[in-house]
Amino acid sequence: MAANVQHADAVTLVEHLEKRILEDASYYMTYSDAATVLGRNAARDGRHIGQVTSRIDAACFYAKTPFLAMHRVRETHGGHINPRSFGGDLWHPHIPALVARAEAHTWSVDDFRRVKQQLQSLGDDAATLQWKRIERFGEKGVQKALGLPG
Repeated sequence: MAANVQHADAVTLVEHLEKRILEDASYYMTYSDAATVLGRNAARDGRHIGQVTSRIDAACFYAKTPFLAMHRVRETHGGHINPRSFGGDLWHPHIPALVARAEAHTWSVDDFRRVKQQLQSLGDDAATLQWKRIERFGEKGVQKALGLPG
């Protein structure tokens, strides 16, 4: 689906996650749940849901928060964190630390405000292009994603 549809769905999904997580700090959902929230068909629109969650995590990178979607939107079967959330040589060795950071974080109204603000600033490029830009930061980007000084 087009990037503007990814964007609109990312905003809707972040608002849903914000409401639920602020009510219950342990809340998580599955990709199928996310599809339902967005009025999509989980079987047919799986790739789109993946792009939406990827876009949310790109906004989290710029907002300097842990990766919200990676941690709170999980595999439909088993409810585990999707091991394919971050592939490639740059991110793969750091997945356990990224997950640990997300698990230790308590989300606040201000965190969600910053994520939504960054979603608005991403523009119309698809999530894949957003991550290509982020990957240009290289190891400094990984350090930023881990909440460490770069």
